[in-house]
Amino acid sequence: WPNTAVYKYYCNNCGEYLASDVFTMTWQEVSPEDKSRISSYLQSRYLSKNLPIAFETKGSTTPQTGFNGIPFVTVEEILDQFPKTYTEKFNKALFNLEKLTNYLGDPISIRGHNHPIFYAVNFKEMDEIVKYLEEMGYIRKIIRQEGILWDIVLTPKGFEQIYELKKTKIDSKQAFVAMCFEPTIVTKYDLDNVYKNGFKNAIKKSGYDPLLIKNEEYIGKIDDEIIAGIRRSKFLVADFTGHRQSVYFEAGYAHGLDIKVIYTCHQDEIDDAHFDTEHYNHIVWGTPEELSKKLLNRIRATIL
Repeated sequence: WPNTAVYKYYCNNCGEYLASDVFTMTWQEVSPEDKSRISSYLQSRYLSKNLPIAFETKGSTTPQTGFNGIPFVTVEEILDQFPKTYTEKFNKALFNLEKLTNYLGDPISIRGHNHPIFYAVNFKEMDEIVKYLEEMGYIRKIIRQEGILWDIVLTPKGFEQIYELKKTKIDSKQAFVAMCFEPTIVTKYDLDNVYKNGFKNAIKKSGYDPLLIKNEEYIGKIDDEIIAGIRRSKFLVADFTGHRQSVYFEAGYAHGLDIKVIYTCHQDEIDDAHFDTEHYNHIVWGTPEELSKKLLNRIRATIL
């Protein structure tokens, strides 16, 4: 980044990541619990063999297209996507354990500081999550040294549960796009071109398949086809250009299902964002090309 020093770090658990000098100076302000959540994010990316990530502070003037092809992310964006329910934590922990397993019966060495693998903020929470997974029959815990060293083994039932989870949205390759179809707005901002060269282009480049269901009229409910499409999606991209009520409802519906929502809006319309979404970090765009670059960065940075 111009006029910004960038440092490269390597962690045996988290892999390689980068951080700006400004971010490095503010790291001490992050709470221990949030640092654990960030570590969970980094370790999951590393285990999934995703691109390294670059950290920047909220409100930075850093170009939102990333650094030398490496996407950047803020602490706020990471915490926003952290599992909100224990069911999510249980499921994501199983996926991490699967990635650490080479064969059925392969023991995974777990120490007290490995709690981020389980999306836990400390050892106590990890202990409870492990107890639950063991009670469900998904794992087997072998104590090597009480409170210090365990071996965790995924059971056949655990692999079956992972397989079932992978058939649902949690491992989906689909991305739902919600946007305005009102003819005057479509014409004003050339939204057909924006979808093709902005949304669709970025989603395809990130390895996902976009789903756009055109429905010009909003009659107070989301129709069954849209509900089914959202439920099957890994994440939803909501563009609030035109501020159509249907887009707000579709984004809210996805949010209620704990499906990640990426918020976007044309630069001329962002000041009119509704109060219930204005606090989210919108991708503000002016051209399809700018949108594509920013959206690709956001997907790579926040969708695991």
